[in-house]
Amino acid sequence: MLRRTTYITLTVVACALVLIPFAETASALTMNIEIDYMVLRDQNNNILHSHRPNQSEVDAVEQMFACKGHNLNIVIDDEIPHVQVIPQNPNDKGTIFGISFATNSFYLMKLANFDNAGGDWHYCIFGHQYQRNDDTTSSSGLAEFGDDLVVTLGAFTGQIGTPFDRASTLAHEFGHNLGLSHCGGMDCGINGPGPILMPSIMSYNFQLDGVRSNLLCLGLAPESANLFKEMDFSEGRLCSLYETDLMEWFGTGMVSVDWDCDGSISGTASYSLDSVYLDDGWCNESSGSMIWVDYDEWANITDPVQAYTKSELDAISYTFEPCISYEEIEAKRAARGACPQPTLTTESCIGGDIVFLRSGYGGVPTGACVAPYPTLTNAIPFSSNGSVLYFREGQYNEPGSNLIIEKPLIMTSVGNSYITTSSTPNLAEETIDSTVVPDGQGMVEE
Repeated sequence: MLRRTTYITLTVVACALVLIPFAETASALTMNIEIDYMVLRDQNNNILHSHRPNQSEVDAVEQMFACKGHNLNIVIDDEIPHVQVIPQNPNDKGTIFGISFATNSFYLMKLANFDNAGGDWHYCIFGHQYQRNDDTTSSSGLAEFGDDLVVTLGAFTGQIGTPFDRASTLAHEFGHNLGLSHCGGMDCGINGPGPILMPSIMSYNFQLDGVRSNLLCLGLAPESANLFKEMDFSEGRLCSLYETDLMEWFGTGMVSVDWDCDGSISGTASYSLDSVYLDDGWCNESSGSMIWVDYDEWANITDPVQAYTKSELDAISYTFEPCISYEEIEAKRAARGACPQPTLTTESCIGGDIVFLRSGYGGVPTGACVAPYPTLTNAIPFSSNGSVLYFREGQYNEPGSNLIIEKPLIMTSVGNSYITTSSTPNLAEETIDSTVVPDGQGMVEE
């Protein structure tokens, strides 16, 4: 039988279509990063501060990739002389990468210290700050689509950042190496770099404050019925947000949201969401016109050092925009109140899936919000153990007189949802806050 607990609202009371399973992530990759790090010492060789990452930080990043079947090997290698500001490339002031013989250039430091040059390796420097367009930035890092990246937390806590800052920024910059942007498949110059519903550390919203913690702090996901980690890339399964029509009852498709911040859930709102990390959040912003779309980053990573020859890579590599600065992250935190940064851990892998259902959907379902399953019967075969099923408001007519569930699932609803079997169309309404099907057999029966 079903075990019911109190998390959300679900009311429990066949057809032929094409079903396809969840999209797979990119083919399993083996990738390598060499890290050299700056250490500031006094005249007596005493350490004033060190940008060396700890092994636990490296372990957390390696685990993030291992959970998706990839083997990431990160080697913490050599201490290198401390440079307060890595200079811009005089031939391209928008980057520090590329051939540059300027004193203390990234190019010369790499030439002198990269032990794995010529192999399928990426090269990272944990440094202090860097210069761009003639200004010293407080940016957390910079990377190219290619093999070069820097983590620069000199303007952050203790001039080295917190353990979460260091680990998450390393994963973020490496994501750029693999072709990921700040805003998925959208135009960052138009939409902005901080998608609030792309659950990824590539977004300004989550890089330094964690995915799970920040979604909860902003009220964009339910406390219990979610499968988000603190450090992760997105799988592209969440709902799109239309700034001109933010339905409060529907919210994010996972939880209702008070978009206009008036203390009640009712009606629709129109707000610009690209400002969530600036000023005072979306509550006092002007009406918006953007469409925010999630993006399957894991399925679209490419390791360019393996996909291209060095000459090809030199020809096509490009530098992404600077990553979130100290001023930007502090403004974001002030905008919505203090959302505490999570403590860094090596997170366990999550086996379940995020699955959406919408009664009457007639397209080809995948379980993503943009292609939901029309019935629970359709969803169950493609939902792995521990999956969270988000029902959109409506009546779900299941074939047969019994609905047998033989795997642990969490079912939750945004709005009132009704599940009926074909022989019990008039089953009386039963309101519960959540349905959890434990290990073993569960059954919805007439």
